[in-house]
Amino acid sequence: MHNPILSIGDADRATQLVRLYQVDALFPAEEGAELTAFAERFPHLRRPGVHKSLFIAGAGGRGHATCLDIYHPVRRIYEEHLDGRQDPKVTARLFEWDAADTLRDVFLAQFGAYPAREEVHLDYSGMVERNLKGARTALPPDGPVPAEAYKQLTPSVLSGFDLRRDRSPNWDYPGLYVGDAGDFADIVNFWNLRAAGLKVLFFDPQHEARLGEMVHAYVKALGERPRDDSMFEAEFAVWFKEGKEVDLKAFKAASVMPVAIHEGLWNGLNLKPPLMYIEDERVLGSRSEYEGIPSLTFELREKPFYDEYELHTQNYAASVDPLAYGEDEQVTFSYPFLPELNDFYRREVCRTDAVRSERNGLGLITNVRTDNLTIQAVPRRALVAKIFEVFGMKSQISEAGASPSALLNKWEECRAAACSRLPGSAL
Repeated sequence: MHNPILSIGDADRATQLVRLYQVDALFPAEEGAELTAFAERFPHLRRPGVHKSLFIAGAGGRGHATCLDIYHPVRRIYEEHLDGRQDPKVTARLFEWDAADTLRDVFLAQFGAYPAREEVHLDYSGMVERNLKGARTALPPDGPVPAEAYKQLTPSVLSGFDLRRDRSPNWDYPGLYVGDAGDFADIVNFWNLRAAGLKVLFFDPQHEARLGEMVHAYVKALGERPRDDSMFEAEFAVWFKEGKEVDLKAFKAASVMPVAIHEGLWNGLNLKPPLMYIEDERVLGSRSEYEGIPSLTFELREKPFYDEYELHTQNYAASVDPLAYGEDEQVTFSYPFLPELNDFYRREVCRTDAVRSERNGLGLITNVRTDNLTIQAVPRRALVAKIFEVFGMKSQISEAGASPSALLNKWEECRAAACSRLPGSAL
């Protein structure tokens, strides 16, 4: 649920979102020349690994995921909250609806659903039913959505279970997204707000009879939450597409914050999608050197997921923020945040399947069975030359010129200043 949807009908907006959400890889939703062409504009964000799909079929018809999947949170929840308990406090909910339902896209975006086993070679619905006592609940086209549906452990909630964010989204206003259930732009806006970590529900006033009970229960819960009396804080926010008229009085709340979604929301100055992660840990690394290039090797000790052999096809990104000492004028363990350097970092820093430049270091895409990783320092002159190359400039060594260290220091100063204005964006 924290992956944004990019609508390539507006290529400039889609490109903006690629940087804003710090996208790691682009996955076309279906086969198509236009989608492929858009993805190819970002060669540094190509799909990592040998497999070019999220799911593959193995021996005997058994399926495998190529990145961390819900097996990990399902097993963790089972072991911590259900195993051996007669009356577990945590159970899952699988909502179902008719394929012709007018609210089908709203339900899919809000609650989530699992694809058929024939499509992905894995029975995720069965996994949730068996291990989390998952109950199937039908949403009839002529009946209301249950009031408590907003707080159920649904597929959407499960996909973000126990994830943490590295920063606040800045415009962190929980509430409602008021839109049209049949408007594709409204569905995408709603999805991307939730992908940025905002707690919002979709509400279409035309379907008050079906959505009203759930929406009013959620609004009531928001109004009862603890708030800081020293500063103004509305009971909840109402998000909507710019130009849409919304009757705020219909919500009968003491204070409602209207938030119109316009182009400026996505420019990096307002909404700031966080980088989601499972947990962080400090480890000691051993330093070695080969042909004048130092390297750091460190163990991946307490992994926040399972690493049995059966999961060997699953990959994840290990974000590394090295605190290394002993650098000199020739090499550095500082890796400027510039996604276009992904392939350069893969060749020069770490021989994993793929590397991703991040705000605070590098994301090394590796296998769940990996027990240790090694990163190398990068020659300063090569790094500076590559940065120039990314922006279409050639560089050459000049004896009278500034040292590579001075240039990199200036880069970091400029990047810090720019990021204060354009968080999540590369220069």
